[in-house]
Amino acid sequence: MRFLLGLVFGVLVTVGAAYVHDNAVRAPDQPTIVNWTQLDTTLRLVRDDVSSGWDRLSRAARS
Repeated sequence: MRFLLGLVFGVLVTVGAAYVHDNAVRAPDQPTIVNWTQLDTTLRLVRDDVSSGWDRLSRAARS
């Protein structure tokens, strides 16, 4: 359980550090670490896929 909690915490710290670097620390002439627009698009697609899969499973369970 501690491993899983540490893994989740590590991912959150990594993403948070990249966000802070890209928005607060980065000089104007430096490229960003993360393309946040692409990340947002990918997360929306994943969320939509999971949602449609859940809807299909729910309908199948009701039938």
